[in-house]
Amino acid sequence: MNMTLAAAGIAVAGPVRSHPAEGFVMPTRSQDPAEYSTLAERCAVAIADAHWFRNMATRALRDGKPRGRIRAERARTAARIILMRAKQDAAMHRMIVEAAAAGRQPT
Repeated sequence: MNMTLAAAGIAVAGPVRSHPAEGFVMPTRSQDPAEYSTLAERCAVAIADAHWFRNMATRALRDGKPRGRIRAERARTAARIILMRAKQDAAMHRMIVEAAAAGRQPT
């Protein structure tokens, strides 16, 4: 599954907020995905989270603390997983919209 975000139908509504560099604390927002009702909102959150994990990976390589390379790899893996799930969500959303347009009940 090697497609771009645009090919997956993921569009970001407006600029993505950058996370503060100090402390690398995840931004405070609800963990309930139901609060992000539109596809664009869910994708924007996924992209922001992926950027946060990639920034965390860069910092892990540069901070000089033990096992920095392992921490960086885990952060990059988390970013890839987040984007993969967003692409799957976009594909599922597209299928649901097409099924609704055809007059069928989505399964």
